[in-house]
Amino acid sequence: MFTVEAIHADISIKSLSSYTAIVETNHRVEVYYQPGHYMGHMGDDVGWTRVYLSDSVDLKGLNGMTHIGPFSRDVDIPAGETAAFYVYTTSKLSYQYHESWEEGSAVLDDGNLRLYAGIALAYGKWTQGCGDVSPQPDGQCIFRPRVFSGIFEYSISSALDRSTDGEFFISLICAKNL
Repeated sequence: MFTVEAIHADISIKSLSSYTAIVETNHRVEVYYQPGHYMGHMGDDVGWTRVYLSDSVDLKGLNGMTHIGPFSRDVDIPAGETAAFYVYTTSKLSYQYHESWEEGSAVLDDGNLRLYAGIALAYGKWTQGCGDVSPQPDGQCIFRPRVFSGIFEYSISSALDRSTDGEFFISLICAKNL
């Protein structure tokens, strides 16, 4: 789960691309979003809107981007506002980790879109899927902080109601992948 902010103009996110931890064909991927931040909304799908569902996504591993989209509807984020995303798959995406990041801190922006450090969930959908299995000493399945590793495909709305297409590519050096 992660949060993005539309910095100066309204943004419409149309799709994502991400690195994955494995190479596999015909894999199930779901993408959910909600206005605001994900904190307090990690246990179930209440308040979240699913914008992508496919059982036939070909995961490309760390050597290529896996395209996730187009979404069933654009995720519109008004200027100065945020939206949270949850990309769910029964296999691992490749999130980036660095000890200096703190959950909720701004990590990167391209002048239009700002990405914040989030979390990765293990062992199931939402935190209710964690069950008793966990690699963490405290019994949790939440890995903090993590940063989405990939591309946002988005458009920017101007005051003249025209759109400019763009991509925001997350390019950070991976210290550790989950």
